[in-house]
Amino acid sequence: MSAELPSAPIMVNAGAAARREREREREPAELDRRLAHLPPPPPTGATRHRRDFDPRVKDACLRDARLRRGLKISKAIVLGDAGVGKTSLVNRFCHQVFDHNYKATVGVDFEVERFDVLGVPFSLQVWDTAGQERFRSIAAAYYRGARAALLCFDLTDLMSLSHTAQWCHDVLEANPAASPPLLFLVGTKRDLVTPPALAQVLELAAGMATTLGAELWTVSARAGLQVDALFCRVAALTFDASVAAELVADDAGRPIGDAVTLSATKRDGGLRGRRVTTPDGAVFVERRGLDGRLERRPAGATLGYVVNPRPDLQVGRPRPWLCLGSQDVAHDLPLLRQLGVTHVLNVATGVRDLFPQELTYLALPLLDVPEQPLANVFPAAFDFIEAARGAGGLCLVHCNAGVSRSAALVTAYLMERQGLSFSEALQLVNETRRVRPNPGFQSQLIDFGRQLREQRETGAR
Repeated sequence: MSAELPSAPIMVNAGAAARREREREREPAELDRRLAHLPPPPPTGATRHRRDFDPRVKDACLRDARLRRGLKISKAIVLGDAGVGKTSLVNRFCHQVFDHNYKATVGVDFEVERFDVLGVPFSLQVWDTAGQERFRSIAAAYYRGARAALLCFDLTDLMSLSHTAQWCHDVLEANPAASPPLLFLVGTKRDLVTPPALAQVLELAAGMATTLGAELWTVSARAGLQVDALFCRVAALTFDASVAAELVADDAGRPIGDAVTLSATKRDGGLRGRRVTTPDGAVFVERRGLDGRLERRPAGATLGYVVNPRPDLQVGRPRPWLCLGSQDVAHDLPLLRQLGVTHVLNVATGVRDLFPQELTYLALPLLDVPEQPLANVFPAAFDFIEAARGAGGLCLVHCNAGVSRSAALVTAYLMERQGLSFSEALQLVNETRRVRPNPGFQSQLIDFGRQLREQRETGAR
């Protein structure tokens, strides 16, 4: 059932929220909300989040009475496409109920859950945001200040998985780069997926989790599977991060409990401000505003954040004959010689091939936009890389920033020519250089992996 668009923006009653939190402070936490140890990560794979509390946090909770006197509060937001089950997930955790009747969330809603973590009273605010496009700009205003973000997707709908990259972009855009929220990639409706299908989806989801730097969970709100475990871990990790930040503030001469405002310095070439060169050579820095619109200004114009002028010379080398990096690497001849680069695959726009007397070049310019098709350049790109390999050389694949187009091409090469799955290939690339193909590229790579798997299964018959 769809909801009517409200005539005025949705507002959360701050007074009511404060009263609810004060009431929670006076209530003892239920037994299953008393956390003396950090709950373990899920059995779905590796995690980048902590496996135990920060020793400084544990020591402070034991020794510092100021921590135990006040109620600690952290904010977790639940994001994802419409209909993936965000509200059902929140209701299962907070009220232990499951409603079979779907009703779209309008704007935002929130719940407050009371915990005792390491003996310290703690409240987790769980913000349930609308997934419908028409409410997106309203919901985005509530992303700020999040300690954790649960990026939800439907295990029966792969498109909702590919869209989590954009949801991640939106929440990171709304928070300071110095203190990004902890990310959790949450697959819902596990009870509707057969074990063979779940294994295939988890392979793709693991690659997405690696790309986003998120911890991967699969849950069922209907069956209550893994829901409490997920939120208890979110609560413990956000508590740990919140207290650790206060201890840093204390070390800097501010009393524990004071609010700390972090500067919103952003990086050129990262998610929070990307440097783009157009086909005609114009250079811009772009970011996505809270209203969802892409803002683009000439490089060097004041955007309210600091552009990093230092060259990015980090080189990832997932195979002995294959490496990837930014345009800065492609224009640094001493570095190219040091690495032993013999071939350069240029997929950037507006970037010249400077050393044709020494290196073999192939230019396949691509735009870093989700709708840019990749498959039509795969044959020429892969053959060029193989030519470098056959000659005993090293092929550098570069774009402008070296995080999206070049990474997508190298990932696709490893999938087709090396027989790796999407998640295996992307993880291998990420182990050598931190990359983030745009959401459209990731979706295309997921489809490409499915096609390769079908071809191999047909050939094996």
